[in-house]
Amino acid sequence: MSLANIVSGDYGQVIRLTVLDTDTNTAANISAYATAQFMTFKDPDGTESVKVAAFFVAGADGIVQYTLVSGDINQPGVWQVRIVVTAAAAQLSSTWLSFVVLA
Repeated sequence: MSLANIVSGDYGQVIRLTVLDTDTNTAANISAYATAQFMTFKDPDGTESVKVAAFFVAGADGIVQYTLVSGDINQPGVWQVRIVVTAAAAQLSSTWLSFVVLA
């Protein structure tokens, strides 16, 4: 699912985000970051909420996904999201991506 047309109170949607290699602008192979995957959401008030996510396949495609649950998206406005993945001795964080939640 894209981040378009999300309405406050929505749940059950699968959010898939792709980590891009900034040098090549192609999907980054993040399979080495298999220890944990997270999506961090920031609501319009600036409150951050960390959600346990997962690779869509195995990380080689750069895609991390999370299924929204009731209460995750609880107000309209401009939200932000980013991916954080970890390996045994490393952590990789994406830049923040903004999206609009409708009333």
